[in-house]
Amino acid sequence: LGHYVGAHEVDCILDVGCGTGRFSAALSNRFSARVYGVDPSANMLSVARHQESDMVRFMSGSAESIPLPDHCADVIFLSMVFHHIGDKDRACEEFRRVLKTEGLVFVRTATQDTLNSYLWLSFFPEARRIENLRTLDASEIVRLFSDHGFVGCAHEVVVQKYYARTLQEYYKKISTRGISSLKEISDGAFARGLHRLKEYCGALHARHSIHKSVDLFIFRQPR
Repeated sequence: LGHYVGAHEVDCILDVGCGTGRFSAALSNRFSARVYGVDPSANMLSVARHQESDMVRFMSGSAESIPLPDHCADVIFLSMVFHHIGDKDRACEEFRRVLKTEGLVFVRTATQDTLNSYLWLSFFPEARRIENLRTLDASEIVRLFSDHGFVGCAHEVVVQKYYARTLQEYYKKISTRGISSLKEISDGAFARGLHRLKEYCGALHARHSIHKSVDLFIFRQPR
């Protein structure tokens, strides 16, 4: 992200859909900035608040209703949460409201263009249908932000290396059912998919590593 921020001074970052605060402290440390993590889940925020400091604060809110004043943020950061936003038009309006002039929005997300890089989806067709319904094409995301007055700065597909270094590690990660669409399917569908994944992982070499592709979009609030 530092490459795109460049020499611009960053005082305030909004981590929208921060969850348990996985990126919040890291963002604060990287840019020496105050970070506000916003999420609608009380359970996730209860975990995130263990990381609070003078520079990192967490609060209840959503992309459609950010509990902060107008023109307060230099950067808005969203990681793997864009597909969860129910009213994306309203969210873009909120992003325009809270961003300073020349402020940036970073959207890290899966798209229809990169879903096939997610191995687990091949084994859970019920979850794949959920992902298909809520995941946009890259071009749709660009058009959405453009329609709300943002200027596109960059779009690239980033390969996340070593999501799991072995298939056994990958299987263990998926078996925790931490992915939202896996939580939404029935227990039977999850058990059947997990069994198929276990057989697949057992048939291949133990050191076979898993990568996945993630789209990164950067949009700018115009003058």
